[in-house]
Amino acid sequence: MAAMLEAEILAAEIEAAGSGEMMPAEALVVVETVYPRPYLGRAWTREELLHQSQVTVHGPYATVAAAVEQARDVRDGCGRFPPRTAATGPPPWDSGAEAGDRDAETSVEVLDERAYAARRDGDAAALRRARARDVFARRVAAEMRGAQVRAAGRVHYSDPPEAYDIRADLDVDAAAARELEEAAVEAAATLRFAVGAATPPGEAAAALVALVARCGALAELHYDGRSAPRGAADACVAAIAALPGPRRALALLRVRGRIAPATLGAIAHLEGLERLDVSDCFSSEFFDHEADPPVYPYDAPLAACFERLPRLRYVDFGHGDDDALATFWGYCFSQDRVEALRERFPAVECSMAEAKHSPLPHPFPGGSLAHEEALFDIVGRLGEDGDPAVRACAREYLSDFDHADDRHGVDLASLSLDDQRDVEVDYNDSYGESGESDSTARGVGDAMAATTIRLEEEYGRGQPQLEKFRIDWSMVREEASAPPPGEVLFADKTAPVDQRPLRELSGGAEPFCFSRGTVDVSGLRDLLDGDENVWGDAYAAAENVRLDRPSHDSWGIRKLAFVFCDDFLHRVYRLPLWDRPEWRVHLDPIFAACGVPRDRVVRCLLASMPPRTVIPPHHDSGYWVPRTHRLHVAIKTWDDVVFKVGRTKKTLRRFRYAEGDVVELNNQAKHYVANLADHYRTHLIFDYVDDEAEPELLPPRMPCVTLRVGDELTQTRRSIGLASERGTGPLAPHFLIIGAQKAGTTSMYEYLSQHPLVARGVRRETHFLDWRWRDDLDGDGAAASRHWHEAFFDAAAHADHPSLVALDSTPSYLLQSNLAIPRLRRLRAAAPPMIVMVRDPAARAASHFAMITDPRATPAQRRSRGSAWLGKSMREVLQGELELLARHRVLRRAPGAAGAVSLAEPLALDRGAFRAFLPRIPNGHGAHSLLLRGCYAAQLLEWYDAFGRDPFLVVRCEDMAAPDGARTAVAAAMAHAGLRFHPIDDAAPKNARDYEDQDPALLADLRAFYAPLNATFYDLVGWGPEKHW
Repeated sequence: MAAMLEAEILAAEIEAAGSGEMMPAEALVVVETVYPRPYLGRAWTREELLHQSQVTVHGPYATVAAAVEQARDVRDGCGRFPPRTAATGPPPWDSGAEAGDRDAETSVEVLDERAYAARRDGDAAALRRARARDVFARRVAAEMRGAQVRAAGRVHYSDPPEAYDIRADLDVDAAAARELEEAAVEAAATLRFAVGAATPPGEAAAALVALVARCGALAELHYDGRSAPRGAADACVAAIAALPGPRRALALLRVRGRIAPATLGAIAHLEGLERLDVSDCFSSEFFDHEADPPVYPYDAPLAACFERLPRLRYVDFGHGDDDALATFWGYCFSQDRVEALRERFPAVECSMAEAKHSPLPHPFPGGSLAHEEALFDIVGRLGEDGDPAVRACAREYLSDFDHADDRHGVDLASLSLDDQRDVEVDYNDSYGESGESDSTARGVGDAMAATTIRLEEEYGRGQPQLEKFRIDWSMVREEASAPPPGEVLFADKTAPVDQRPLRELSGGAEPFCFSRGTVDVSGLRDLLDGDENVWGDAYAAAENVRLDRPSHDSWGIRKLAFVFCDDFLHRVYRLPLWDRPEWRVHLDPIFAACGVPRDRVVRCLLASMPPRTVIPPHHDSGYWVPRTHRLHVAIKTWDDVVFKVGRTKKTLRRFRYAEGDVVELNNQAKHYVANLADHYRTHLIFDYVDDEAEPELLPPRMPCVTLRVGDELTQTRRSIGLASERGTGPLAPHFLIIGAQKAGTTSMYEYLSQHPLVARGVRRETHFLDWRWRDDLDGDGAAASRHWHEAFFDAAAHADHPSLVALDSTPSYLLQSNLAIPRLRRLRAAAPPMIVMVRDPAARAASHFAMITDPRATPAQRRSRGSAWLGKSMREVLQGELELLARHRVLRRAPGAAGAVSLAEPLALDRGAFRAFLPRIPNGHGAHSLLLRGCYAAQLLEWYDAFGRDPFLVVRCEDMAAPDGARTAVAAAMAHAGLRFHPIDDAAPKNARDYEDQDPALLADLRAFYAPLNATFYDLVGWGPEKHW
């Protein structure tokens, strides 16, 4: 009966289908979803996709369409795929990127049972082969990482974290640190040091310092203090950062354990550091709720690491869960500051609280030949491996390499039939369907092997695997023009040319490079050809002084330095080779032929660029750039060297250089170099000043320093100093913003902090001269000055780099001069430069009141701001202060005035009474002096009387409302502080708040009250009507 019913239903379906194709009982339908785009950094193989996405249904069905519909229903109902009504997304095993990046396609195939069985067996075999190739690729990659580490002597900064586990010369804990053999310690390049829960922090630090002091070759330190007591990581890392050896030699530091912000700041003293890994080492306990705006405690130390570690190339700051991320961004780091650092230092790969990733392995030490030798040694050994599938893949790879030009894959089709059969046996033995290998890891496939082998063909040698370093071999076919004769005008390089309108450039500005003639370079070329050792560190140490060019050095660009200046032309350093006769005999004729007096050269070096290396499009930056001419002289070059110049990256043009050609480059324009030849390309590059330079930059006033062999330089990205001058600079802070509150002090502080030589302190407002003064140091000015320097600023950084300056921005100093002035006199023999920010006093008062009464304030902010005004209107607060000031005769009423004092009546400020009233002002919060803080003349006169007018620059907040105005005001502030100009990148207002507008009538009364006081202030500072409020 059931069979008859089923037949009737099938007949009805056939009749309803009409002429549709019949689906026989022995046939099957395979519905397959194919995701053709790359996943998680590589392309998924067809075998893997089939294994994951096939759905099969058996007949009979009336038609193929009915079978397909059933197959799709099964597919939708299996729970592994989204329904057909949903947008196509990524496969269920991939939680990587967004679904919109993956357009899946569904295919349908109808097979009979025999064909389906063959298809199923073929897919299973292909899957086994794919898994075997994955295992083989993983083995090769791991072995190659080990070979790279052994060849380089240490882990490279761009190696993935797994490279840490390849080897460690010493792997000890604090208890066993003193028991190691001396020979092993002296030769160790890698140290893993663990601190247990039972080890006191001081003892652990002492053991680590003693061990590191014995490690003469140490390049990597891996510290694990996750189970150690509180403070152990801080003690150990700070102690290591203070040692002179690790400061220069340590290239990789990995820390496990909580560290304080000061410890991260201490890491910034490890000058040779290339990779820093402090994943999830941060704590919210240092977050300062009292600051306004909140101070993120790790921001300044992080900036110090970026700014003062010239070789830094990779930073890993952690990848925690959601709670860890909230702590990371909410209490440790500010996102805006981190993004700004990433933009300022694009060469530093920064992995911070985001999806975990690692750079691709770096090119093999020794070049492509050494790479291939190591690769084939590894594959040859794997050809005798105990795993039959790995053995088969290795033999297959070697056979493929012998018979094909394409060296980056394992292709079964290239093998003989007998070879395929042998390989198939080994695959099936190791990776049959009944026993899959636990070592199989999805996501590692043919692309890994391809990347490892073809790395140098795709990217510049030794350079990050970023698009800007990708080699475009087609460029060698581009036509190269000869630079026209001419000279770059300084008017055309006052700023990056892509940031200037074309109308501002002179008619002859393009093509931004010009021929300055030709010179004979044969003697210099012969000298370089005669001794390759001149490019090495050993030669620099024995005959010259070592100089770092961080990015160029990391890319393998060799250098011979003769003259170099810091970015702000504070000093021109003449290195020992500059006066050596064997070099002068070749250099001096070149300078003479170019018409350049030798004593006007501020930078001069020979730069030798390796084969297959890219210098991406860029323009030079620094105070020195618009004040100097940049000349290139080709010493050794080739037709396959591509040199391009243009106003923007999109308008780059290729220019031709022949050996001996002298070309002047506008280095404020974009320029690009790719050496696609098989040999080094060498240029002499020098910069000089001409008669248009400022007098202090011309001889004899040019600040020159002659170096001797053995001298040591200390460098940040923008400054150069002598190691012998460590600790000779003045104590921080070096200049102050003293007020007024709510008048743009935060903006000015943030703008000035963008200057490369301004080192941020622990906090913006130190309040050392008022709230945080230490009475126990009251009689010892030297000790108090030292405490101010060490407690609130990076004392070690200022000791290492005396050219750095620091800023204290505490706006309460202006009003509370009774406290700040005598204390500042005690701490400084001469007054430091001081900046006074002022604002329309009525608007300032409204902003001040809004901040104090802001209902969004945290409890800690409430304590700092005070609560005396809560529950009162602004008029009530002003009236109360007005009566208080009148009662103490600070404000004098007109003769005969009666009744309650009011803002509307004429009032005069008495300086003597004002001075006598200052000690009555509260010290420790900001809920006071709403009216008095706007009386600028009375406050400023106290400071003028104490120090004279010269130390002070008065800036009107309103002048910084627009970006151009902000840049003009900040330029004046930089000059006043003794800083040479540096453009600010971010001119947006800081700490700006949106508040409800105050009563217009009240603001009118306030402006009437301040009008006579403002007039006195205008006369005091000499402001004309254009600056009146």
